[in-house]
Amino acid sequence: MSDLLRAAFASCVLGAWSRHRPRDGRTLGGITLHEHQHDAVARCRALIAAHGGALLADQVGLGKTFVALALAREMGDAIVVAPAALREQWTRAATRAGMRACPFVSFEALSRGAVPRDDAALVIVDEAHHLRSAHTRRHRTMARLGQRRPLLLMTATPVHNRARDLAVLLSLVMGERALRASLAELQLLVVRRTDATIAAVSMRPIVEHAPPLRLPESDDLLHDITTLPSPVPPRDGGRADALVTLGLLRAWASSDAALVAALRRRLAMARALDDALTEGRHPTRAELAAWTESEGIQQLALPLLVTTTVAPSRDAAEWHARVVTHADAVRELLARLAAHDSPRDAARAEWLLSLRRRHGDHRLLAFTHSAETARALYRRLRAAPGIAVLTADGGDVAGGRLTRDAVLDRFAPRARGAAPPPAHSAVHLLIATDLLAEGLDLQETGLIVHLDMPWTPARLEQRVGRVARPGAIAATVRVYAIAPPASAEAVVRVEARLRAKLADVERCLGGLPLGRTALLEAPRSERSALEASEAQRALLARWRRGAEQRAPATEPTMMLASATAGWVAFVHDTDHGASGGLVAGTTEGASDDPGVVLDALQRLDSACDLGAARLDTTTALLSWRAHRAGAVRAGLAPGSAVPSRHQRRALTRVSTAMARVAPHQRAQLGAMAQRARRALSRPPSAQRDAQLGALMAAHPVDDAAWLAQLAILDGDGGADADAR
Repeated sequence: MSDLLRAAFASCVLGAWSRHRPRDGRTLGGITLHEHQHDAVARCRALIAAHGGALLADQVGLGKTFVALALAREMGDAIVVAPAALREQWTRAATRAGMRACPFVSFEALSRGAVPRDDAALVIVDEAHHLRSAHTRRHRTMARLGQRRPLLLMTATPVHNRARDLAVLLSLVMGERALRASLAELQLLVVRRTDATIAAVSMRPIVEHAPPLRLPESDDLLHDITTLPSPVPPRDGGRADALVTLGLLRAWASSDAALVAALRRRLAMARALDDALTEGRHPTRAELAAWTESEGIQQLALPLLVTTTVAPSRDAAEWHARVVTHADAVRELLARLAAHDSPRDAARAEWLLSLRRRHGDHRLLAFTHSAETARALYRRLRAAPGIAVLTADGGDVAGGRLTRDAVLDRFAPRARGAAPPPAHSAVHLLIATDLLAEGLDLQETGLIVHLDMPWTPARLEQRVGRVARPGAIAATVRVYAIAPPASAEAVVRVEARLRAKLADVERCLGGLPLGRTALLEAPRSERSALEASEAQRALLARWRRGAEQRAPATEPTMMLASATAGWVAFVHDTDHGASGGLVAGTTEGASDDPGVVLDALQRLDSACDLGAARLDTTTALLSWRAHRAGAVRAGLAPGSAVPSRHQRRALTRVSTAMARVAPHQRAQLGAMAQRARRALSRPPSAQRDAQLGALMAAHPVDDAAWLAQLAILDGDGGADADAR
């Protein structure tokens, strides 16, 4: 009997959360959508209807691309915005889905000023974390597009550096109010599932992290870097000494080769500054870019044409002397590094060879954030067969240059649908920069190496996610890492920075399951609200499946209670604009905190009694609803965002219009005013805010006509029920 009661309760809740149930059509060309993908289509569709967009932040490898294509098929027309390197992948996915390829616009093109067409029914933004900076041209372009068209944002790693990344990203959907919204309100627009909630269908391989490799120390080199004379910064560079030191140590933590390249860039900048200062000019960073340097040869720009600011004569001599001193010290350090082979880079190369020997014919994928590191290690290893390097400049194998696709076809032919290469040309060790860490499926290897630690834990997640995917060939993916030199780590503190950023990710999303290397292992403090909400869904879905109960809810409130384990109630709270939520009974009273509710559901997973203790729960629920109503009025509850400037002006005008309406028109205009106020209380949406701004700026019309136009913005007042 308990199973039936649990199933009935689960059907009530899930039916109300997804009132427009997932549509039929689980097949997409040659693809059959998994249950979690089918559910994601319905949830994203509902969020788009309610808010004008959604963020699909599923863990890497759970099939976000086919969720997006299923939505594109439903809506009839879509364009894709993504990194240029993913163009071919989207074309291949559309072919597998039996669809025509969506028009594609790259982030790189957006940065150069391209404007996507704005007549599509849906804009799909893949690897959307590239839009987490509001000060870029690409973000501004997408923000304007988001005011006119629905956006489906997709990224497994929306938070890279800080929690604000999530707000900036969702401002594309919610408008500027996202920057003032609470984390709980932002999370309402996020669909985020991990292996923990869909383990039955993910079939992801086990990920094992090996202890990191520790490199030989060099305190002398640390001293040389940190005692370099201070450089003269560009005119817009501020104090440069600390940033220069940090950048050089960051390069050294990757490889000595990366440090040499960074020092050469410092020397090139010093030469350019010296040229400009000699002519009495002090250039900016952008102006310094006119000087080019390649292979030690510098092409000089004309300072009088390139720079626009005259350096004060009283500072010119001092600055010139500083530039010369800094350049001389850099040359001296470069000479010392060139005098002997790097023991650390030699250790890196030998370690990669030992891993290859240890794991036989298994393919090995090694990642670095530095192109100089990748190419330096390749130069040391290229005499061995089956080794390739891939950077933004293309690929290299023993036989010469290859395109990116050609290298990948030799490394992972099965995943890419390519013919197996001849044995002598197959790639078994691929050294790649992080350009390969996004969007690709490379499941034919079970070995990942972090040659260095990136700035963000999200990058670690993306690297491992290329391989540790459902359907991977290897049952276990082994992850190896090289720790930063201890002397560099003492200053740069890469590991500490990663742990701090990981804490922000965990608070916002619930963590990065694949991004925890052996260097970052630490107990989590608590579950995020989003993580708890998704776990609630997973548990309720299991209850419903257990007894095949799928009838939608018919009562405004259903109780689930136990004399020993407390109680959980589902409350339709339509009076306050929400589609309904779960409330748990605790010793302190009632609470709708996702973590508290999840704990109560887990206790009730073993035994429950529908309707028991109804009298006791009613008192607690009435008290909770009164408290929540006050929170909504004060703008403190999820979904009760601070109104925008346009909303406040419109609400004032609605009240003014009703105050001066003639008595015989009050009945007619009262209904319009009610719809207008409902439209103004809808969830935040960049599209609705733009429409409202245009309506407020239009030529004044009579009150009746204006209220009618405003009421149109109400749309389907029940659409947001699906979004939960």
